[in-house]
Amino acid sequence: SFCSGADLAYLNEIKNYSIFENEKDSENLARLFLKIYKFSKPVIAAVNGAAIAGGCGLASVCDFVIAHESDSKFGYSEVKIGFIPAIVSIFLIKKIGEGRAKRLLMTGEIINGKKAFEIGLVDYLAENILEEAEKLANLLLLNSTQSMSAMKKLIRNVSNLNIDSAVDYCIKLNTISRNTEDFANGLTNFLNKKKGD
Repeated sequence: SFCSGADLAYLNEIKNYSIFENEKDSENLARLFLKIYKFSKPVIAAVNGAAIAGGCGLASVCDFVIAHESDSKFGYSEVKIGFIPAIVSIFLIKKIGEGRAKRLLMTGEIINGKKAFEIGLVDYLAENILEEAEKLANLLLLNSTQSMSAMKKLIRNVSNLNIDSAVDYCIKLNTISRNTEDFANGLTNFLNKKKGD
């Protein structure tokens, strides 16, 4: 399985944590998810089997999620044990929207890969998940890492801005990207390739 959530012994242990210990533990978890979400390179989750609770949260912070139509399972079962998946819900809501997130977070429903694809939690469906992940990774390797990193940051940031601020932000990014070595080299290679056609 991909990740079926927190270890049972750990769950049994945290019920005895003090407020302070639970806050520290939550901060550590939040930092982990933020680190993955803000990682400068693309992150691919190849979900084989169950991605439940924190495992589903882990998939939702990745840039690309690949799953099997019926063998992969997704869901947030925390509500069934009186817990709130507060930290991971932030990323889920960003990824699939408030309405769809409510359904998963409040019902505890477990859905298959096909349904997860339909609601936007999964980006690619594949019979051979690892093969598809490798294919995607190879496709991404053809791109400028600097450009992809800036694109990830742009996508994260513009959704929190009003339209005027977003346009101003993107003008600055466009200006910066046009003055990078990656752009100069990429454009030269592209133009030379066109001349050879």
